[in-house]
Amino acid sequence: MFALLKSIKPGDALPGRLQLFKLGQNDSNQGPFFVDEKTLAQLAANQRLLGRERVPIGFEHNIDEGSDEYKRTAEPRAIAGMADVEAVPCKGIFLSAIDWNKMGADNIGNYEDISPTPIFDKTSRRVLAIASASLTRTGSVYGLTLENAALAKLSAALLSAGAAIEPQLTGSARVFAAFQLENSRRTRLAAATLAPRVTLDPSLRGSARILAAFEAQNRLEKCNQSR
Repeated sequence: MFALLKSIKPGDALPGRLQLFKLGQNDSNQGPFFVDEKTLAQLAANQRLLGRERVPIGFEHNIDEGSDEYKRTAEPRAIAGMADVEAVPCKGIFLSAIDWNKMGADNIGNYEDISPTPIFDKTSRRVLAIASASLTRTGSVYGLTLENAALAKLSAALLSAGAAIEPQLTGSARVFAAFQLENSRRTRLAAATLAPRVTLDPSLRGSARILAAFEAQNRLEKCNQSR
């Protein structure tokens, strides 16, 4: 889940783009986090909703309320730069158009990784948006472990906004197809196999869940074919 910086040598050009999450399951020492097609489709809108089209890059999570480094430091807190949050189809979530400031340029060599602080749905563990990122010396510091009221409110706000635009099954053709899938033993077995490999809305049940599994799997296969 971390973009490694250890290969950067003094005098090297600083990276203008870094990957934070890959498409699919992202394992961490706090459990898996998921980025799916819905994440990528809604990411730009969610970042705008939060007023975070560009996010700060801190040091050891000093800009994330609740972290040890945040408690140790005071405003104005140092940052290494600012970056856009970009959803890249078939690949995942990136920081792009990174604008490193002097402090970032002078100190990047002292850090090995960049750690995201995502806002995520605690039920499905699906990433909703990126609050910030930080240069870290080790991969053991996860921004996503931070628990604070601000992030909880942002997560709730994004989920509430997403519910209003949640795609639902509509039209007789889609309903008929769902029932066909539901009544097919072969389809049930296939869906059980597909479900662990894709991220599904936990509220979907029965035929809707099966159809969603097939649609998600088809999109995933198209992404794999395009790589």
